[in-house]
Amino acid sequence: MKDITFADLGRRRIDWAFQQMPVLRTIRKQFIKTQPLAGIRVAACMHVTAETANLMITLRDGGASMALGDGRLINLASGEGHPASAMDMSSANQAMAVEYILQNHATLDRKVYQLMGEIDRQIAGMKLDSMGIKIDRLTAEQEKCHASWSEGI
Repeated sequence: MKDITFADLGRRRIDWAFQQMPVLRTIRKQFIKTQPLAGIRVAACMHVTAETANLMITLRDGGASMALGDGRLINLASGEGHPASAMDMSSANQAMAVEYILQNHATLDRKVYQLMGEIDRQIAGMKLDSMGIKIDRLTAEQEKCHASWSEGI
């Protein structure tokens, strides 16, 4: 850090961004309890922002040893709202993907994987919960209609 007097401002920015990332907060609480990354070493080179700092803190709080470098290699995708809000879901996806890889590494081939549907649904559920939104369940009649090509036409 060039100027230590900026440390307090940086900490406040990280804390503020964390409050805008409800899904990552939920995952962090889970990681603190379960320590799924215990003994794992993670090195990352990325554009360091308050939002990416929160991802690294979440991984650290899950038990990982962290090494983070600001390489300016990451171009943040545009999103609506404050970057913390936009990055909440992508950071949550990354954190849960790391946990999945650690739990299943023995059976995974060395290739690129798409995030598993169940993990994606779990993260979407956390986001909806953080927004106070509930999803309706289909009634038996709606299920029947949905499964049939002839009804409802």
